[in-house]
Amino acid sequence: MCGRYAMAVDPNDLPQYFGEQNLAVDEMHDSEMAQPRFNIGPAQYAPVYYSHSNCQRRNDSPDNKFVEDEADGDASTRVIRYMKWGMIPFWTKRISDYSPFKTFNAKAESIKDGHRVWKMVRSRTRCVVPMLGYYEWLNKKSETSKAITKIPYFIKRKDSKLMFLAGLWDKSIFSDEETTHVIYSFSIVTGPAPQQLEWLHHRMPRVLEPGTKEFDLWLDPKHDWDDKLMSCLQPYDKDDLEWFEVSRDVGNVRNEGEHLIQRAPKRPTDRPIKKGSIMNWVKVKTKEHHISEEPSEEEACDSSILSAGPESPSHRFLHTPRESATPLTPSPQKRTISELLSGSHDKVKVKDEKKPKTEV
Repeated sequence: MCGRYAMAVDPNDLPQYFGEQNLAVDEMHDSEMAQPRFNIGPAQYAPVYYSHSNCQRRNDSPDNKFVEDEADGDASTRVIRYMKWGMIPFWTKRISDYSPFKTFNAKAESIKDGHRVWKMVRSRTRCVVPMLGYYEWLNKKSETSKAITKIPYFIKRKDSKLMFLAGLWDKSIFSDEETTHVIYSFSIVTGPAPQQLEWLHHRMPRVLEPGTKEFDLWLDPKHDWDDKLMSCLQPYDKDDLEWFEVSRDVGNVRNEGEHLIQRAPKRPTDRPIKKGSIMNWVKVKTKEHHISEEPSEEEACDSSILSAGPESPSHRFLHTPRESATPLTPSPQKRTISELLSGSHDKVKVKDEKKPKTEV
């Protein structure tokens, strides 16, 4: 699964990063929602890359319906839009009915089967999610007891270029007597892990390589769902990825900084958490209000998929996105991903995140 990742790149620098992999950026929207971070979790905003075609699905039309315009032929536009992580299906009536912790991941198996949450978006609103890399936790069992130690790892490209994960997105509109809220949101596609990473976790997000036919097909908004698209979601078994243990600070979504994506120093034998211990009990009791480790759920394929309840902490993440006129020019502080990982330069200026009253 994928429940936490790093994307600490300023919006003004994204076109240059994309250009390193021959990817065009024709438009950028809602960049004022950006929070460049090394520790992105569900319900936070992050950049999503997709193709906007003249044959649009309801998502980019004012009335949320299909719109066809033959004037531009087969032309399409490549777009970066900042969206909330945890897809909100368009038919959701109230924001209180939504929980990002149910839809931050989309199982490839459920997409193939046409589960009701993914059946419409799999045809026209596919995307890729750019990142420096993602985190995964290893559950290390003790050889002498039932204790388990959770060890975080960071998975990235060896060449330190951006990694792109397959995703799905949707647009939701919530209206009351006074205001209308429009929310764009996304989910990251996961599937069985390749053999080389089964030791870490039995599932892994689906990686798509820029410049391949799979990458371009996945982003083609005119290609309806079929077996060819499903074949794009094969386990990624190339040898261009690397992984290493990182600081346990990443376990708290409030923690932030470059040190989270750097190799953890060797440390003495870890003290594992025993099953049934008082610490385990405390963590279970506070799970709803504090992400102490990686999110523990992928999408739930039943009627409870949108059951956050009236007191859902997702209320705190409600924004009203507006169109941004962000200039597509690199900022002078732009650094390469290699420099970010080295930690040998001054730290990147990261926008301060307003700390919520209650942790999520």
